[in-house]
Amino acid sequence: MDFEKEHQFDPNYLYYLQLPNNQRKRLDLEDLYRLMRNPKNSLPDVIGQKTWVSNYILTFWMPIMKPGPFAVYMQIAKMAYGSKTYAFPSVPYLSMLLGVGERTVREYINRLVELGFLVVVERFDANTNSQLTNLYFLSSTIPILPKVYYEQLPPRLQQEHDRFMNMIEFRYMFEEKQG
Repeated sequence: MDFEKEHQFDPNYLYYLQLPNNQRKRLDLEDLYRLMRNPKNSLPDVIGQKTWVSNYILTFWMPIMKPGPFAVYMQIAKMAYGSKTYAFPSVPYLSMLLGVGERTVREYINRLVELGFLVVVERFDANTNSQLTNLYFLSSTIPILPKVYYEQLPPRLQQEHDRFMNMIEFRYMFEEKQG
């Protein structure tokens, strides 16, 4: 195998592995190849055991959403597997998964509701009227960043957002003409 062409590592570059305590080790191309392989004692890639997230969310919503609410979003998305658009984890369970307090989880959930990523439906037992875990419905589409949030992005991300939206508009116009 022609490693350099296959993986596009430039032999004219120097590559260093970052180690703890600000140390580093120089790597050659074969070292890079070994790093790309699955290490021993790793989990296999099992179908159905992944949660996908849109690059639009990661790039443009993340600076607005912040990491905490995003972590809640991803945990709920993970639990709404298959064709489900909802999950019903308890706040204490989400708190345990994220390593933060329950009040913080509630704040993160409220932020997701405010941003349009989540709808919360309270559930009660019809016989005892005791509250059950909430249903959390994920938005079936990704909200486009409103102008007020767009203006909060750093200039570089605003430019990337403009390019992305132009690409989407061009694709839509092209598909419309084809159909």
